[in-house]
Amino acid sequence: MKKDCEVVRDLMPLVLDDVASDGSKHMVSAHVQTCAECAAYMNQLKADLPAGKKSELDSRAAFDAAAQTLRKQKRRRTLRNILLGALIVCILGLANLYCFDWLMNETRPIPTSEYGIQLSKLADGRLVASFDYHESMTPLYVKQQQVTETAAAGSHAEILYLYAEKHIVPQTASTPMQNTGFTLDTNWQTANAEIRQGTPEEYQVLWRQGDEDAAIPAASPEMEAYYAWEAVLTQLWAQHSESADGKAGFSGVNGERYSLAIHHADALAACVPEWQPRVTPQYLLLDDETIQWILAGVTEEVESNDP
Repeated sequence: MKKDCEVVRDLMPLVLDDVASDGSKHMVSAHVQTCAECAAYMNQLKADLPAGKKSELDSRAAFDAAAQTLRKQKRRRTLRNILLGALIVCILGLANLYCFDWLMNETRPIPTSEYGIQLSKLADGRLVASFDYHESMTPLYVKQQQVTETAAAGSHAEILYLYAEKHIVPQTASTPMQNTGFTLDTNWQTANAEIRQGTPEEYQVLWRQGDEDAAIPAASPEMEAYYAWEAVLTQLWAQHSESADGKAGFSGVNGERYSLAIHHADALAACVPEWQPRVTPQYLLLDDETIQWILAGVTEEVESNDP
């Protein structure tokens, strides 16, 4: 007989008399579940007990089994509640993170009184919509929306809405917003019945097709000069935006040309009367010699980006 069996069998009478400690009871119970000989010995001891004692023992065993079941159920409920609580905390944390990100990035249209739009026509037929941000210290974003509207007679008309948005959560810029413009393709007259400032909920008409009194003024020479130079920037980018090994970027003489061209564009924008007022530009206009050197790069073959 194993030593464990001897110890357990010595404890069995104490367990049956209900004078053993809880630890001893647990030890005996666990042992007889794995040892058939000791389980048989335990059953024999129970059989030798008086009838009243046996009934009391059976009742106590049933009570202990029920208590053990209740303890297991309580542990399971506790574990379930802990896991459920952790899941709820994670969900709330993710929801708060999403809401914070949404609030910080979501924008909404602003009233038309907080900005202005002026239309100008370039010599090549494109339309320029110049935005006056009224020196706003809050970042504003230019948006456009094409809407097909149906008249009472059933006819359809394409309406272009131009408007500005700002963040729901107020943000402050370090410098006032710089007035600027963006262009519409040359088919703007045939593609739109009206151009409006604002949104479908609140707007004012800037131009209406066929309205002789709504002639759009020609762009100023300074605006023409800016967009002519913008075409140079576009061509420089197309020619030199990839290096010999196929990686995007500028270096060497191409990078110098492009950087100077951007500086010149910034200086030209500050001269456009339709975009006034503007803060003092960071860069000055380039001299004619530098401009000719940049323009020469537009017509040259794509150069190696090696310095």
